[in-house]
This record gives sequence, structure tokens and C-alpha cells, in this order.
Amino acid sequence: MSARHSPLLACVLAVTALAVQPAFAADLATPAPLPGMAAAKAPVPACDDSAVQSAVARSIARAIPSYYDGVTVQGASHILETGVVVGPENPYAKRYCSAQLALSSGMVNPAYYVIAQNYGFVGVSWNVETCMTGKDKWFVYGANCSTVMMPPSQ
Repeated sequence: MSARHSPLLACVLAVTALAVQPAFAADLATPAPLPGMAAAKAPVPACDDSAVQSAVARSIARAIPSYYDGVTVQGASHILETGVVVGPENPYAKRYCSAQLALSSGMVNPAYYVIAQNYGFVGVSWNVETCMTGKDKWFVYGANCSTVMMPPSQ
């Protein structure tokens, strides 16, 4: 790399570091317990955490537009934890959740999602995988969203 490219590279790295740092700081925050019940001890946020709900909406929005018929998520209700996988036999904690998603089409659709530890950018933080029942045309998440519905049997 030539000397004239060094300042440009330094500037790009500095901007990237500033843009990424707040997102990771929010992702690593201690999750709040679910309303009315104690959340299972897992190093991932609760199902109803606002950052998780934003990630659910983003996961639907980033799909090929024709896959979900171009709908976007407007909100979520009836958010429930359906299971947790955490412990020495599992290297990564996962929290399984369900919700009713209000869509831009005016419809409400059931959805399931899993919040997985260390599945975020370069293995840092957490990630969300979302499946809307009846809308998974290619069965990416198994029949009727089975792979994100509940934890696998031990």
C-alpha cells in the first residue's frame, strides 16, 4: 500500500470503529427480565427487548422483497419466550421466542425467532433469526418454522 492511501485507510477505520462501537455496547447490555416472570439466565437479551424487536423487523426487511410479499413489520404483540438453551453442554446460549407481528399489509402474522449468542458480526454479540409462519416459501426454517420454534430435545 502506498503512503498516499494510509490517511484514507486510517479515516475509514476510525469511522467504522465509531459506527460499530455503540451498536455492540447496546447488544451486550444485560437483558431485562420478561414482564411478570423471571427470564432464564442466558447471556442474550429477552424476547421483548427493544433491540431484539428491531432486529426481528430488520431480519424480515432484509429478505428478498418477493419472499415475504414485500411486507414490513410495523410492531409486535403477544411476545413470549418458548424456550432457552444454556449450559455447559451447549457452547452458545439461545433464547426461543414467539410473537404476533403487525405487518404493513394490515395483517397480523404469527412469527418465531431465536436469539443466538456469538452469532453477531464476527462472532461478537448476538443475532436474531426470524420466521413468519406460512410465509417461509423455501422452508429455510423447516416445516412451519420448526427450527426456530422451540429448542431441540436434549
